[in-house]
Amino acid sequence: MKRLAFWCGILGLFSSVALGCVTNVSSTRMQGITSAERGRPAAFQNTTTYAIHLFFGVIRLFGDGKTGAGVENFLEEARQSGMSRVEITNVNTNILWYPLGPITMIFTPVVTDAYGFVYR
Repeated sequence: MKRLAFWCGILGLFSSVALGCVTNVSSTRMQGITSAERGRPAAFQNTTTYAIHLFFGVIRLFGDGKTGAGVENFLEEARQSGMSRVEITNVNTNILWYPLGPITMIFTPVVTDAYGFVYR
């Protein structure tokens, strides 16, 4: 029974990631922080892109988890929230081939996080 629950959980994880999801979280509590060049940011934004690629992340299957797509998703989310300028401070792509051995070496989850300040 535990084994069935484990595989159902794994299947649920893969199915949610397989949709090529993008999540966006932003914080407007800047506590008086300003940028020397751009002034006071409207928010700090984190955009996460989930995808499934084939063979260690080489071939896209569902969604696009590559770094460029993560930056594009960050910019699109900023545009949708009415921001006109951004300052991306970090982009991180994780290719998760190791969690389940042979399965994730073939169907590889890829997660890309883009962080930065957004300005009006």
